Amino acid sequence: MKEQLQEIHNAITAMFEYNIDSYKTYKANVERALNLIQSIPETKSGMLKNWKDMATVELQKELNTRLSDKFLLLSPEEQKSDLKFSKMSVSLMIMNIIMYI
Repeated sequence: MKEQLQEIHNAITAMFEYNIDSYKTYKANVERALNLIQSIPETKSGMLKNWKDMATVELQKELNTRLSDKFLLLSPEEQKSDLKFSKMSVSLMIMNIIMYI
């Protein structure tokens, strides 16, 4: 699981083009990361549980707001800005999960 999350993190941080194809790939990676994070078994580590809970909320928020169908209605500059912000937020959540697995 850690390796899969690392692969997703690497793909997200390597994304430099902002277009419809990168949006679709990015959104699929966020969905994959969310599914992996949600499947992390319960643990006695309080920090991992906290980061898992925060990451779940944050990734769901990204998918339901910033990366929703409304994204395609934004201007190209707004899309680029939203993807950059989302990329930073999501990569931070994934990295914190990786550190505590």
